[in-house]
Amino acid sequence: MQEAVMNQAAKKYGFRFLRVGGCVVSKNLSDSMQQHNEEMYKTLETKYGKGFRNKFYHQVELLMYIQYRIESVLNRDAYVIAVNKAFGKEAYAMQYEIDPDIKKSIVTIQAYGWEDVDGDFRKQYYYTTYMDTLKDKRFK
Repeated sequence: MQEAVMNQAAKKYGFRFLRVGGCVVSKNLSDSMQQHNEEMYKTLETKYGKGFRNKFYHQVELLMYIQYRIESVLNRDAYVIAVNKAFGKEAYAMQYEIDPDIKKSIVTIQAYGWEDVDGDFRKQYYYTTYMDTLKDKRFK
């Protein structure tokens, strides 16, 4: 989940995070990634000002909190549970990507899961829904 949220925050600045490697990464690859990331953060600080990294990670934390709150509402909602079952997904099996418009308090939510398509494990989007976090009493 954190990678998706980080990319949501990064979209605003015109970059994205890419996962490199799997569970086990060699020291050489790890050192190379760390050096590359440091160079990119310096470039982003030049473009967006000192303290960019702290500001960015604060936005990531806020988005993660919003995501957590939205998921807790969705996973208890009878309609969402019924829709998820219609797609053959059990409770908590569906994952959500959020795209908040904080100024309007509207959050776009895309429900997705992972499917085996011809031997290839792919991300499959099932539906899109919206939530008004100011008007929805479940979000309070």
